[in-house]
Amino acid sequence: MVVKVNRPDVKVLASRYAAPPLAPVALTTAEQMKHAITTGEPSYTLPVQMAAETVRSNDGLQTAIRVIVEVPGDTPGPIAGMFGMVGPDHQLKSGHRDLVRSADGKTYRLDLLLPVAAGTYDLRFAVSDRSGAVGAVTQKITVK
Repeated sequence: MVVKVNRPDVKVLASRYAAPPLAPVALTTAEQMKHAITTGEPSYTLPVQMAAETVRSNDGLQTAIRVIVEVPGDTPGPIAGMFGMVGPDHQLKSGHRDLVRSADGKTYRLDLLLPVAAGTYDLRFAVSDRSGAVGAVTQKITVK
């Protein structure tokens, strides 16, 4: 390759040892889900909805967060799920749960009850389908 400069007092510098940037590394489905849970970064490849609300036990002594996650029923199953929660202690707690297809076949659904103390929580949920597509959502909720 030859470079020609037509401006006076301008030089071109080059290195024979320069290398192109490395190609991005493709993450596995499990790694994509773990990344979404660890960072709280959303992913829109697979549609997923999450709703959360604070609930109290009948005696009013125990507080929990009820989390409902849904994926459209026409998504190629099975649907694997991974959830995470960062609380007031700033520590990530996570786990795995698969979503179950509803009786009418319209959605895959998961209903979780997470016991908590007062504070603000960052809820994270990632799902993957049979083809390896990943969707991830986050939601903050304050428990009083």
